Amino acid sequence: MLRNVTAALCAAASILSATVAFAEEAVPEAAREALRLTIYRNGFALVSDRRTLPLRAGTTRLRVEGVPATLHLDSVLLRADGTDLALQAVRYEAATPTAATLLQQAVGRIVRLARVNPATGEQTEVEAEVLSAGPGGPVYRIDGRIEVDYPGRLILDRLPPDLRLRPALLLDVDGGSAQAAPATLHYLADGLGWDADYAVVLAPSRERVGLTGYVTLRNGTDTAFRDAQVDVVAGDLNRVSPGQDARAESAEAPMMMRAMAAPDMPKRQSLGDYHLYGMPRSVTLAPGQAERTALLSTDDVPARVHYALYDTPPVVGPLSTEGADRRPVSVRLVFDNQDPGPDMPLPEGVARVYVADAAGALRLLGEDRLAATPMGEDVELQLGRSFDVTAERRQTSFSRVGERITESGHEIVLANARDRSVTVEVHETMRGEWDILQSSLPHQKADATTVVWRVEVPAGGRTTLGYRVRSRL
Repeated sequence: MLRNVTAALCAAASILSATVAFAEEAVPEAAREALRLTIYRNGFALVSDRRTLPLRAGTTRLRVEGVPATLHLDSVLLRADGTDLALQAVRYEAATPTAATLLQQAVGRIVRLARVNPATGEQTEVEAEVLSAGPGGPVYRIDGRIEVDYPGRLILDRLPPDLRLRPALLLDVDGGSAQAAPATLHYLADGLGWDADYAVVLAPSRERVGLTGYVTLRNGTDTAFRDAQVDVVAGDLNRVSPGQDARAESAEAPMMMRAMAAPDMPKRQSLGDYHLYGMPRSVTLAPGQAERTALLSTDDVPARVHYALYDTPPVVGPLSTEGADRRPVSVRLVFDNQDPGPDMPLPEGVARVYVADAAGALRLLGEDRLAATPMGEDVELQLGRSFDVTAERRQTSFSRVGERITESGHEIVLANARDRSVTVEVHETMRGEWDILQSSLPHQKADATTVVWRVEVPAGGRTTLGYRVRSRL
């Protein structure tokens, strides 16, 4: 008998010890000391969340609140200062009290159902065993009978143990001794992203621009990130396609836009083969919110307006008799990314170009996607098609001089209705092996299929470019 009592006491002590070892300790958002978001263009972020952890001797189960449902469970890291912490297990629990989850958790249990008599307003309650809670509706056993869709309101005295008021990340941590330890929790989360955009104001001289860049931060998760230091990373990271892990779909919400003026500009630094821009002050992003802040601002950047004619390959065949073919002349704005100027790596983003009219009001000239541009390289933006600078091209001759060898003549007339002269770059695409036999203006072979002419067109005048080409197909 004594042996049995001793064994029972030992078993009870073992259970109590395990219960104490794995008793949950809440780590609320109020315990947060610092928060940093490193947001990448791929629509995800590295979250670094520093909090003080309440540890017990042995293993402690920490319930960390205020983390998004889009986190990647397999990316969770825990780092502590001066404390030997061992992260033993990680689990994300997203089940929160809803009518559906309460019914599902109550399957197999006795609950109370309340209903109101519509005639008298009297409320009555019955005890019922929940047999199932499928999509077809709940099934109960009441007084020995099976009831389907019983018209009663579910009443529970307490929440089921597997349900929480808020989603939480559960960490089983071996801290060695009982003490409060500051630590930083790192994890990757989807649903956070950023975009860049630019406002470019062209001076009346058309030789200078003012450039302002902005960053829009977006929070598409179900979690608010308060007073976060934010860094954005420009560059394309390689990532493995994520599987169906412990991430849940966040509820769709309208994206609220909020603009803010930053007195200081983000600080830039290199991050391997990428560039990192640190926002100048902390940011709070609510779920479904977007916030726009200044990235750079610079005035008096040297620029030039560039006209170009990009043509299709010259006709190879009998001489056309349908006359001249009108072709659009594109207008581009070009400026150097150097000093004076931005002189910093420019992330990819939409650039809108404006010019002031005679009354000083800004007018949109066009918009284009600014490609990611390192320092020292040109920025080239397509504005549209010129109204005043036009082009007509025609084929003037054609002959077959050998097997699969042809010679053809072409003429391009450029007209300029503006009050100042312009230079138009004419790009012609050639077929097969080719040689320019004759040209009225100097030309340059840009590559194996392209020849380029820089044609000066006087104000209110015309310039004709003529050339003959031999092609072997």
